Amino acid sequence: MNADQSPNQPESLPGNTRRSTIWIVIGVFVLVLLALVIYLVIHFLMPAQTPENYGTAPIPQPARQTQLALVSSYGWVNKPSQVARIPVDRAMQLIATNGFPTLQAAPGQATAVPSTGGAGGPGAALFQSEGCIGCHGSGGTIAPILNGIYGKPVQLDGGQTVIANDAYIRESILQPQAQIVKGYGPIMPSFQGKLTDAQIQQLIDYIKSLK
Repeated sequence: MNADQSPNQPESLPGNTRRSTIWIVIGVFVLVLLALVIYLVIHFLMPAQTPENYGTAPIPQPARQTQLALVSSYGWVNKPSQVARIPVDRAMQLIATNGFPTLQAAPGQATAVPSTGGAGGPGAALFQSEGCIGCHGSGGTIAPILNGIYGKPVQLDGGQTVIANDAYIRESILQPQAQIVKGYGPIMPSFQGKLTDAQIQQLIDYIKSLK
């Protein structure tokens, strides 16, 4: 004990201070190492979330069943042709976004696509601009083929048969749900108030010209 140190003052413990400092350094080192490991796991072992893999997580089974039920409620799904009937608003939205689909007809179905030029005149342009070709140009997978239909019998969903004349075509344009062709769903929108009488007649004349 030094001469100027009071009897009650404890002596300094340099060994204990050194040990405490060493443990603090070790603790900081471990924390830094742990943070580095977490960083490596997140950035190198887990896949990065990119626009390509958004939404690729498996759909939970209850949600999948709900989606399948929704698709089934649209009417039918033609798996061989990879075509599903969906609400017309959704179909028009898809066409506006992606353009008209290029579809292959199922085996045994005709693949004729109405022409939008030549003898059709202004009716051909309307057939294109109003989106008619998007369904009636699908080879019969979405809507009936119109080539050669004028003046021929058409079988309806209820079992009746009508002749595809001017009156039938006009009604199909203005009230498409009135007489549904057998094998097809009520997906065509009404053009009531969207087309003039002259434009409807142009479409009728164009359909007459399809062979």
